[in-house]
Amino acid sequence: MKSDADNAKLLGKAEIVRDLLPVLDEFELALISVREDGDEGLTKGMELLYSNFLGTLKKVGLVELKTEGKFDPYVHEIMMTQEAKGKKPGTIIQVMKKGYMLGDILLRPASVIVAKEEEEKDDAKNEK
Repeated sequence: MKSDADNAKLLGKAEIVRDLLPVLDEFELALISVREDGDEGLTKGMELLYSNFLGTLKKVGLVELKTEGKFDPYVHEIMMTQEAKGKKPGTIIQVMKKGYMLGDILLRPASVIVAKEEEEKDDAKNEK
């Protein structure tokens, strides 16, 4: 069982790490852009910085939420639904923004696009 001091420490960490998540997001976007530009030296440098930053956040307990499979309303936020052939309704088909936990604290839900049921074609409706 956690003491009040342990809980206070975790809440303090969670607040700081939550404030750093937008920086992590921007780092990932910058890394994608640098990779596309093809500057090998700059890419390696950015990858090293990103790896160190992410590693530091993981040391204090940051965990990325799993976003494969079925939508979970406790850790995912639906941004959009769309038809997806071969996917069951409620299946996550794309992640728009990663979600994270620190211990048992949800820092940010994952923003996802979820498959919906395929709508009937207008021709099929008219034939009935």
